[in-house]
Amino acid sequence: MSAMKTRVSYTGINQYVGSTNDLSGCLNDASSFNMTLIETGILRPASLSTSIRTISDKTATAAAMKTNLEWLCGESTDDKQLLIWQYSGHGARYWHSRYNRHVECFCPTDFVNTLQDDPVDDEYVESVLNKVGPNTKAIIWPDCCHSAGVRTTARSAGDSTAEIPSGARYWSGPLPQNHEITQAIRFGGHQTLVIESDDYNIIYLGASQPDQVSLEISRPNNGVQEFRGVFTFEGEELLRRNPKITPRQFAAEIALAVQRAGVSPSTQVPCIYAPAKWLDVPIFHLNW
Repeated sequence: MSAMKTRVSYTGINQYVGSTNDLSGCLNDASSFNMTLIETGILRPASLSTSIRTISDKTATAAAMKTNLEWLCGESTDDKQLLIWQYSGHGARYWHSRYNRHVECFCPTDFVNTLQDDPVDDEYVESVLNKVGPNTKAIIWPDCCHSAGVRTTARSAGDSTAEIPSGARYWSGPLPQNHEITQAIRFGGHQTLVIESDDYNIIYLGASQPDQVSLEISRPNNGVQEFRGVFTFEGEELLRRNPKITPRQFAAEIALAVQRAGVSPSTQVPCIYAPAKWLDVPIFHLNW
């Protein structure tokens, strides 16, 4: 069998065409996330089996974002492959009369001009993620407002819930009896871990709840203050301390880390989606 293929897509958007709502930390997030993956040994960019694409600011259009998502998820193979999609930018939530519900979406740099005709919304993202094959692990890392809502299952979490104890490092309760039923584990009144069917080969690490924002914070870097997304910054810290962190551990620890950074759970609580089969397997483990 040939070496495992690894495909990675980075997207960071600070500047939005036709908008005054530019951001400050998204390019830093994309660059730092890449360095974290390399320094922890998760990513080996010099390997011939590794392919990386990066788009930012003016190049991160709706068309380019869709091209990269489809490049990432659309290729089926008999060999195992690891797919990583990182996004840092704006996220939006709006009422869609045709769907008769709120729609969540990622915001490309030309968001103002493409929202009506070419959105990178939850329906589109779900249709692409559904192409992920059985020999693939896809890790989706969106740091934006409303990011959990882009996984359409966020609107239909199951009735079976458990609360993470205050101060706990991770929740260690039983798996759901029926893996076909989505089970939500909660923190501060919000879902922080959604256990999905084993049919899914996707770990989705969302920075915020469907109705919440995702904040930027200022943090020192080599003596200089720089802006970062609080989710990506704290998530990288968890990865650096433990590159073998599991979805179950990450869900609890990232929720606590964001709170310790000064963000109220009423403002931002991350939400992690993972199939039951990978709940206690390292997120970036290559031999699942």
